[in-house]
Amino acid sequence: MNIDRSTWRPVRFGEVVKQAGNTTQGPVDGRAVGLEHLDSDALTVSRFAPGDADHMFTRSFRKGQVLYGKRRAYQRKGARVDFDGVCSNDIIVMEPASGMLHPALLPILVQSPSFVEYAIATSVGSLSPRTSWKSLSAYSFGLPPLDEQERIGELVWAAEEVAVKSEAAVEAAWVVEKRVLEDAYADPAWPVVRVRDAGQVQLGRMQHPKYQTGQYSRPYLRVANVHDDRLELDDVLEMDFGGKHYAKYSLQPGDVLLNEGQSTEFVGRCALYQGEIEGCCYQKSLLRFRAGESTRTEFAYGWFRRAYYRGDFARKSTKTTSLANLTAVRFSEMDFPLPDLDVQDEVVRRVAEAREARRALEEHAGASRRLVRGLINRIFSEDIPPDELQRGEQRS
Repeated sequence: MNIDRSTWRPVRFGEVVKQAGNTTQGPVDGRAVGLEHLDSDALTVSRFAPGDADHMFTRSFRKGQVLYGKRRAYQRKGARVDFDGVCSNDIIVMEPASGMLHPALLPILVQSPSFVEYAIATSVGSLSPRTSWKSLSAYSFGLPPLDEQERIGELVWAAEEVAVKSEAAVEAAWVVEKRVLEDAYADPAWPVVRVRDAGQVQLGRMQHPKYQTGQYSRPYLRVANVHDDRLELDDVLEMDFGGKHYAKYSLQPGDVLLNEGQSTEFVGRCALYQGEIEGCCYQKSLLRFRAGESTRTEFAYGWFRRAYYRGDFARKSTKTTSLANLTAVRFSEMDFPLPDLDVQDEVVRRVAEAREARRALEEHAGASRRLVRGLINRIFSEDIPPDELQRGEQRS
C-alpha cells in the first residue's frame, strides 16, 4: 500500500469527531462496559458485563460508536463497539462529526502513536491521570482523503479480524484446559493429605521502611507480578534481604507462588517460578509452596490452579470490605490429593498437553495483535517513509 502523506489535510480532532453518548436516568437495559472491558491495542470491544449486572453507569452508547478510555491513556484503550449499552464515566463515547472522516478510521486513529502521545501529555493527575474530551478535541493531525481512509481501514481491519479470531481461539483453549484440570484430578480413590504434608508452605516477608535500603538489596515478587499461570516481570521492585532473611525468602525454580491477599475473585491466583530472575525473593502478600519428595511440582501446581478456578481459595479465605486473605494456616490445612508418583506423572502429562496447546495459541494471538499495532504505527508514523511502509506490508 502506497501512502502519500502530501495529500493529507491538517485538521483538528474536534472538527471531524464529536463526543456522543447521553446520560440516562434509572435502570438501563443492555450491556455495560467499564474500563476493565477495554483491551489495550484492540480495535473492537469484545467484553462486557450483562445488562442485569450491578453497576452505576449512566452514559449510553450505540452500536458503531467508539469507546475511548480517558484514564491512563498509555494503555491505548479505544475501540469500536458492536452493540448498544452503557459505559463508565471514565470512557468517552465518540463518533464521526461529518462525512470527512470514514467511520472505520476513527478507532484506528485513536490508536495511532501521535494521538496516544498527545492523550498522555494532556492527562492530569498523578495516581490515575486522565485526559478529557476538551483536550483531545484540540489534537491536530493529518487526515487522508476519503478513498485512502477506506483503503487504510480495509487493511487494518483485515488484520484486526485475524487477531480477534486468534484471541477467540485462546479463550476456547482456556475452557478446554480448565476442563482437563477438572477431570484429571477427579479420582476419588486417591489418598488425601493436607497441603502442609505435600510440601513446604511459607508466607513472604513483610514490607517495612527499614528494608528499603541496605547492603543486600534484592529483587522481590509481589501480588502485581503473579497472574494466572504467568509471571509479569516488567515492574519488579527491590528491598534488603540479607543473611537469614535471604535464605528464608529466596525463590528456587519450581516454587509455586499464590496470591495470599487479593480481592476475593483473585485470591489464590498462582504462577510457577522457574528461575526467571537470579537471586529473587518474595513479599508477604504471596504464599510459596515448595513440593516435598512425594509430590511432583507440576502436579501440585495443577491442583492449585484447579482449586483457584473452582473458587476453593476464595471460600477458604478471610474477608474484609476490600480484601480477602488466604493465610498460610488456612492454605496449609486444605485437602491435597497424593497418589503415587507414576499417577502424578500421568496427570502432569495430560495437563501439559492442554496447557502447551493454549500457550501456542496465545503466541499466535500475540503475534496477530502486534501485526495490527505495527500496521497502525507504520501508517501514521511520519518517521517511516511510504516505501518502507510498502516493504513492511509485503514482509508481513
